[in-house]
Amino acid sequence: NLHALGEGETPSLLLSEMGRDQITDAVRAWAARGAVVWVEKKLPKNMFRGLAPDRIYELHAEKTGGVLLVKTDGARKRLLKTPGAGEPVLPRSTTHALLVFGLSAVGRPAGPDVIHRFEQTCALAGLKPGQIIEPRHMAAAAAHPESYPARLPSGIRRYLYLSHCNGLAEQKMAREVWSAIPPGLYDGLLAGNSVEGKFYASGDSA
Repeated sequence: NLHALGEGETPSLLLSEMGRDQITDAVRAWAARGAVVWVEKKLPKNMFRGLAPDRIYELHAEKTGGVLLVKTDGARKRLLKTPGAGEPVLPRSTTHALLVFGLSAVGRPAGPDVIHRFEQTCALAGLKPGQIIEPRHMAAAAAHPESYPARLPSGIRRYLYLSHCNGLAEQKMAREVWSAIPPGLYDGLLAGNSVEGKFYASGDSA
């Protein structure tokens, strides 16, 4: 499920339940509008239901020439998580996977308001409830054999992205996380601030 777009967010919204359930119509709308957020139906509490993986595969097979960016496996607005049973849910045509952690979790006490699947994620990250989250804990959650890397299919490129990288202090934190990730586990280690459009790769401005 996806939260409704906030004010000022510009992509057009495409709703399958409002007569856009044919792939050719969706592709035509995409070409006319540019970026499109495509969801299945409106839900209560200002939420939308996403598309089934097979529908995404069908759209990808139409070869629009664009990029399909699929948001999946949400963390319920928490900053750190590990996968549940059956996750990640990936369309068959997936070529790249991006794991997103919120760098602003570093320095905060470990609690269910910060960490999704609290007990499981704490166990994999080596955290105790209430313990201050350090870069090494974030790295452990991203690198643990029971976390995402082992769940991703072979043949796709995998990336770790640390959001909320707002300044020099956060860039230092990001480098500490990256340094604790075993080499070769991810194809790219990234950080950034999407609001300001600033992004970094392995500590260097990208």
